[in-house]
Amino acid sequence: MKYIYSKEKIDAAMKRLRRFRTFKAYISEHFAGGKDTVIEVCGIDDDRKEGWEKIDKVNKILSDLLGEDAYLECHDHCCHYCYIGTDERAEKGSEHDPIRLNGGNLEDYPNKIIYQVQQLWKQLAENKGDEGTCVLGEKLNFSYQGKHYSMIPLDRCQGSLSRESYLKTIESLLESIGCGDLRFDWGIMD
Repeated sequence: MKYIYSKEKIDAAMKRLRRFRTFKAYISEHFAGGKDTVIEVCGIDDDRKEGWEKIDKVNKILSDLLGEDAYLECHDHCCHYCYIGTDERAEKGSEHDPIRLNGGNLEDYPNKIIYQVQQLWKQLAENKGDEGTCVLGEKLNFSYQGKHYSMIPLDRCQGSLSRESYLKTIESLLESIGCGDLRFDWGIMD
């Protein structure tokens, strides 16, 4: 396993996270079929304001100790994770370790049009409003110029129809600039 952060930094983050008594934090080396190692945090109810406050506190600890790229992602209703390692065979941009396009680092986007398509998807979803079943973890996976990417919806809607209504349009736009192997991950129903 190849770790993204030093053992000392990971140990320091875990020591701080274990001080919380309202949720459990542990390292899981079996995430994604054993391809990734994560810090998994379970027991935070993100349906409540207190849950989001705890997530903010955990993210502050992770960014302070591991760096600004370390943050919790939602896995399901009460479990969140932060990637800390990946299988050495999984090269960044490979199918097993796609480059996450989350609107943060524009250098991750191989083509500015991909960023613009993601922004359009956000705008369309927000204009439609929050409709459909609450879903967590939706993303659009694709390849472009030999690398694999995972495009995260940037809108604030929880309803699946807010994004899925425009999925064909977004896929067509990506295909028109040379993206292939498009696969939509429907996420987990909340």
